[in-house]
Amino acid sequence: MDNEEGANSVSRIGRVHRLLALSMMLGEDPLRAADLAAMLGVARRTLYRDIDALRAAGLAVQGAPGIGYRLADPPQTAALILTREEKRALIAGLKLVKAGEDRVLAGAAGALLKKALSL
Repeated sequence: MDNEEGANSVSRIGRVHRLLALSMMLGEDPLRAADLAAMLGVARRTLYRDIDALRAAGLAVQGAPGIGYRLADPPQTAALILTREEKRALIAGLKLVKAGEDRVLAGAAGALLKKALSL
């Protein structure tokens, strides 16, 4: 690998890390581009390109220059791939939580149990 290829690989890894950091920084409250750029140590123009890249990757980033940026919807997690034993353990644990006294946890466990049974 020559120096130019090595430099491109490093810059791509740097951009990937920056995009991941940016995606984690965005939340419900809008953040100004200038503030985000300063936190990431990049120029505002780079931040605008990064916002475009996150949008192209499917993240629902709302906002515009001068207004600020936020995530419209939280990102969805990837599907879990479970072994048969892991699925059995998950279902058994959810049944225990569902039978517990904490109504909020019991409700969440019931909803998750339906999803686990459909796997």
